Amino acid sequence: MKQDVAIRVDDLTHYYNPVRALDAVSIQVDKGQVFGFLGPNGAGKSTAISIMLGLQYPTSGRVEILGERVSPLHNQVLCRVGSMFGSPGFIPHLSGKENLQILARISGATESHVRSVLEQVGLLGAAKKKVASYSLGMKQRLALAAALVHHPDVLILDEPTNGFDPVYIREFRELVRSLAKSGVTVFLSSHLLYEVEQVCDRVALLHHGQVLAQGAVSQLLGGQPVTRVRVCPMDAAAETLRNCPGVQHVQVGGDYLEVGGIPGQDIVACLAHNGIFPSEVVRHRNHLEETFMALVQDSQAKDTSL
Repeated sequence: MKQDVAIRVDDLTHYYNPVRALDAVSIQVDKGQVFGFLGPNGAGKSTAISIMLGLQYPTSGRVEILGERVSPLHNQVLCRVGSMFGSPGFIPHLSGKENLQILARISGATESHVRSVLEQVGLLGAAKKKVASYSLGMKQRLALAAALVHHPDVLILDEPTNGFDPVYIREFRELVRSLAKSGVTVFLSSHLLYEVEQVCDRVALLHHGQVLAQGAVSQLLGGQPVTRVRVCPMDAAAETLRNCPGVQHVQVGGDYLEVGGIPGQDIVACLAHNGIFPSEVVRHRNHLEETFMALVQDSQAKDTSL
């Protein structure tokens, strides 16, 4: 395994008889990356993470983290991994700080680091409150602090923003990026594709246990944005724009024409020169949700053609 690879998953397959939860999943995550493992609920993300954390054996395939194999009997490397997975188990009658202090003593972390991670996750003001009084979002923040308390080299997060309000979701994105800059590898599993695309370097899109696509976010989004034009008559406008210099493509998308290759002002000028005046012109960039849905539709079309 290359020294710059933090996580390698090779041909991971798992059955819950007769259901195939994972189908030959292979991914690679380089050190210091923020990697998004994305797909709807039931896609197989949690099964893959359970295997990655050595909680169960796969039917077939292999997982390596930081160059070491991971399985229920090969889990030494997991002392260098922090994780948020499943329901966090805290002692409810103790404070958030006291819960973290217990974990810090086990891992050898200092009291100052406990304070640091509480500050990182925005819980310093509630550190002395009993966990029983915490909201869902606060418990999620405490779970993130627990994952960070032992200075992990790799952070594996399963649906980490559940219960977070919009303000803290933005703070969470900033925290993840700062962790990556400090050298921590972040593996982030989520069904919130739009949120995750804003923080990840690379992603894998999972559906029914299969990786439909993976790569850099910019690569999967298809590069340059397009301009959406609402105009009538649509057919005449489309034909006019196809003959306009610089236009790369014109597609009908519902109530809009999607035009690529030239800026909005040139589109308006071209149409106006031919006596056609659009009612709306909007610059639009694809999101991972749109890319994912297109891949799912393509996959389903291939299945039905077999």
